[in-house]
Amino acid sequence: MKRFKTCLLVLLTLLVAASMLVSCGQKSESEATKAPSDSTIASSSAPTATSTATSTENPTEVPTAAPTEEPTRAPVEVNNPPEGYNAEDKAPAADLLDLVFDGETAKDGSASQFEITALNDPVVDKDKTINKTVAEFAKEDASMYAVYDFNSSVHDKLSDGFTFEVYVMLYDDTVYSSILGYTQAGGVSIDFDENRGSIGFGIRIPAGYVYIYDTERIDVDEYYHVVGVYNGSEISLYCDGELIKTSAAGELVFPSVAKTYLGIGGDLSGNDQGEDQMSGTIALARIYSDALNASQVYNLYLEAVQG
Repeated sequence: MKRFKTCLLVLLTLLVAASMLVSCGQKSESEATKAPSDSTIASSSAPTATSTATSTENPTEVPTAAPTEEPTRAPVEVNNPPEGYNAEDKAPAADLLDLVFDGETAKDGSASQFEITALNDPVVDKDKTINKTVAEFAKEDASMYAVYDFNSSVHDKLSDGFTFEVYVMLYDDTVYSSILGYTQAGGVSIDFDENRGSIGFGIRIPAGYVYIYDTERIDVDEYYHVVGVYNGSEISLYCDGELIKTSAAGELVFPSVAKTYLGIGGDLSGNDQGEDQMSGTIALARIYSDALNASQVYNLYLEAVQG
């Protein structure tokens, strides 16, 4: 009996020990897997007062796109003035034609106030490379301007002498083109000769046409200031302020067709639609009833390329 009690006591002791071991294991597992307390979350994930203040005071700036800059005109290197040049000798105002633009409409700003008619829609736009409004012509469209009132009524103002002036850029150097034309069995024009590759000026005299051309070929997509002068006995051609050549001429023979008119970007023809249109742009076209001298021409050149 005593032995039995002893064995029972040992067994109870072992059961109690085993029960304590199981309880300890469950407590450890519970502590390891329970969710973190609120204080733990606050300390590990919430921003500190210092970081919040810094974030508010210095927000991240989103870069903005730089404004688009307008093209600026490059400095122009001008040719040297002629011998004996007088900077104060300015040309008079063009009195027989001064091509200006009112929006997309071409007008004559001279004292003559001729009406300028657009044929086949020349395009008027600002050429930012020279900071001027220009008219653009396309030979394939036969676009040009016609001045129908420029006719026999102006012959007496031209017969003793005159000056034609253009500031022009050509796109095509493979075809003949009239730039400022008043020729049809007589007359005068500034034109482009595709065989020479250069711009020239000429008139009709009793013996035939007399023309002067620059000896240098032009570069397409470049502007040229071209002036032709007739003084009653000679013609002279200037390009970019430089005298190219002077040639003897005689009495001017005017166009003899029934309907005469001036072409800008083309020439007059047997009808009222013109011919020999150019491909390119004209920034200025002027006609003076005076034969300008070398200083006056050079000052016009400076005005065109620097103005």
